[in-house]
Amino acid sequence: MLLYDKQSGKLSRVEKLAKPEDGQSGWVHMETDDSEEKVKAVLKEFGAHEMAIRAVGEGSDRPRYSMFADHAYLSFYALDHKGEPNTEIGILIGSNFLLTLAERKLPFLEEVRARIEAVPEKMSDPARVLYAFLDLLAEQHLTYIDRIVLDVQSIEKKVFDNPFENEIGHRLHRWKRRLHKLRRIVEEEHSIVRTLGDPAFPYAEEETSFYFQDLDHSYSRIVDAFDRLKDEMSSIFDLQMSLKSDHMNVIMKTLTLVAAIFLPLTFMTGIYGTNFEYLPELKWRYSYFALWAVMLTVAGSLIFYFRKRRWW
Repeated sequence: MLLYDKQSGKLSRVEKLAKPEDGQSGWVHMETDDSEEKVKAVLKEFGAHEMAIRAVGEGSDRPRYSMFADHAYLSFYALDHKGEPNTEIGILIGSNFLLTLAERKLPFLEEVRARIEAVPEKMSDPARVLYAFLDLLAEQHLTYIDRIVLDVQSIEKKVFDNPFENEIGHRLHRWKRRLHKLRRIVEEEHSIVRTLGDPAFPYAEEETSFYFQDLDHSYSRIVDAFDRLKDEMSSIFDLQMSLKSDHMNVIMKTLTLVAAIFLPLTFMTGIYGTNFEYLPELKWRYSYFALWAVMLTVAGSLIFYFRKRRWW
């Protein structure tokens, strides 16, 4: 537990997990490696409401915010290395304490501690610690968005290289499903951040509310980025369908022109392939060569005509 004494300005680490006294503020971070009984005991020590204790125990599949008499409970989600929002972070905040509980180890936890220890005065308002937490959480989302952008750009390049590759559509579909889930979660987190930035929020000083308002802007960027990516993926899918259609049209046009060239040739060979007894040309010594000359002339003329009209 990090404990800050407002009078002396001293920040210290203490082993005893107890609610800070007047003139002090504290931050406790716990992970689900700790026993359920220990977690409940700490929550009760900090005066957590029964509903907040139940929320921590049961978890949730979406962010939540609950206000109680002398504290508030909220939950956010951190991303794992695959970009899945499967790490719930339960947060209990009061006037002089912040209690965070994560399902597993957070990659940015040490950076939060480093920020606080670098400027201990931030601990005078527990909401500043909460801001540092959520700010790094927003950075995690923005970093993941950059990763998505790079992957979407590679998909777009593959569309032009080979629009008939079925894996392109599969990848786009997987990304759209993942983005839909992420956007739903981040949108609800954005709503909670707005509440934290409201001057009426009782557990943040007026100065800290400005930080949350800046964080509100970051979450707006995240939501907008998800919307743009979904639109871009839809555009790439439409582009793939369009290129497929164009390629099919080119193939059909080629087959049609080839058929048009062979149509008069087939007509001529059909005439001279009939079984009539009297066909004068068949008695002629050069009839075979003449037929070839006529067919080549007709085929060449059609090809020249198609080229001139830019049909081929």
